[in-house]
Amino acid sequence: MSIWNYVVTAHKPTNVTHSCVGNFTSSGELNLIIAKCTRIEIHLLSPQGLQPMLDVPIYGRIATLELFRPHGETQDLLFIATERYKFCVLQWDAETSELITRFKHEIEVKLVYANFVLKFVNTYFLYPEVKATFIEVEDKHFVLEQMILK
Repeated sequence: MSIWNYVVTAHKPTNVTHSCVGNFTSSGELNLIIAKCTRIEIHLLSPQGLQPMLDVPIYGRIATLELFRPHGETQDLLFIATERYKFCVLQWDAETSELITRFKHEIEVKLVYANFVLKFVNTYFLYPEVKATFIEVEDKHFVLEQMILK
């Protein structure tokens, strides 16, 4: 008998952790975007009801899911941040019906009090300069010594 265990996820996550509504696939179509822990689902709202368009795995647990429209754009972009401080901005390409990664980054956070768990609360996205992400810490006992963008 082996002392090693093998753990595998047999089913996709089913609980909805985040959702947002906007014009993601085009300026004339309304979309419902649902985050289920480590996956995002994109649905199209039509007169017949919700139609699934895409189901995509995300590497990491989703902590923030937001649609936003930068100045000069005709459709919304999707901002996703994970609990391990990785984030990306996705855009829908109507010609190929695929997601395009417009931007991705990772934040390295060094904590003075490493015995505590840092809770990811919110992310703020600055566009078009996309240089900084600010993280709020729910518990005031945490002290961030430095935040380095990789």
